[in-house]
Amino acid sequence: MATRLHPHNKRKIIRSLQLFEQTGLPHSELLRRQHEEKGGGPLGGPLKYPNACIFWLHAEQAVLEVRLDQRVDEMMEAGLVEELQNFHRRYNQERVAENSQDYQQGIFQSIGFKEFHQFLVSEAQGPEEVRQQLLDQALQAFRTVTKRYARKQNKWVRNRFLRRKSFLPAAPLLSFWASVA
Repeated sequence: MATRLHPHNKRKIIRSLQLFEQTGLPHSELLRRQHEEKGGGPLGGPLKYPNACIFWLHAEQAVLEVRLDQRVDEMMEAGLVEELQNFHRRYNQERVAENSQDYQQGIFQSIGFKEFHQFLVSEAQGPEEVRQQLLDQALQAFRTVTKRYARKQNKWVRNRFLRRKSFLPAAPLLSFWASVA
């Protein structure tokens, strides 16, 4: 596993060591066994429920990206910045002062916190133009990360479900939804 995990990815390294401690087997051996199980594949072991019915609303990438941009705009109108500022004041100010914020744990892993970090810590300082520039940069990063996450989700669904030998596709009933922003 040492060759497969990045040395700075502490969370995965810790999990790999926990698995070894619990099972006495190297993480790589557990993964190999999982992949070799009937119904397993390159992304893992077999599905928990082999006859699962999956509803996946697919949209063309360009359409999806327009929708994601609209969703970010809606979140902004609904008070995203104020919500992040309130959360930051209540829970994260102490950590920032101690320089101990950790974006690898808990809610801090969610999309948005890392992207808005510079804006949030500049809240009480700097001219308004600088803060607005930081907010614009955060929004752009938020949009980029959201789109990247959507692409990863689509890739995961394709690889985990659609490429299975047992996959039986249904007729595309929502083709209008897939092509209209």
